[in-house]
Amino acid sequence: MLQKTQAAKVLPAFKELTSAFPSFSALMQADLSKIERIFEPLGLTKRAKFLIEASKQICECYRGEVPKDRTDLLSLKGVGDYTANAILCFAFGEPLAIVDGAIARMLRRVFDLPFERDAWEDELVWSVAEDLLDLSDPKAHNYALLDLATTVCTVRNPNHDSCPVEKWCKYAHESVAENNSGP
Repeated sequence: MLQKTQAAKVLPAFKELTSAFPSFSALMQADLSKIERIFEPLGLTKRAKFLIEASKQICECYRGEVPKDRTDLLSLKGVGDYTANAILCFAFGEPLAIVDGAIARMLRRVFDLPFERDAWEDELVWSVAEDLLDLSDPKAHNYALLDLATTVCTVRNPNHDSCPVEKWCKYAHESVAENNSGP
């Protein structure tokens, strides 16, 4: 539900979803239109079908438990690298990097990386994220990257003054240079 959507907008829909469908068993039997209605304000109606299908897979193949194996997670409908790594890191404490669009944008800016493909396909960005991962607390590290990428290193008007990595950020230095070049 957090795909390209701010957490504050997702929370009401998430609460409605988990209240109406408190288990994978309930989700797999859900009427698609009911799930789509919950997802509609987020612009994610396509994901409703994936959620029902993944719930069926979890119930039928994994006895109703979210799998703890990356390959098994990736076999679920609608689950890609970011989602699999996020589940393994946040739910199971695995030391794995996550890269969504916002984190990819931030890493590209800080390290002056080219934008050649979407975040989930960009091997260079994933490699940088993996190299930076704090293995002593990967969960806190990934939450910090998500927060920094969505609240400070925003798409428009990034807040360089509040950025803890500003002194290393190629993008921030270019922006300052452009603003100070004057006519």
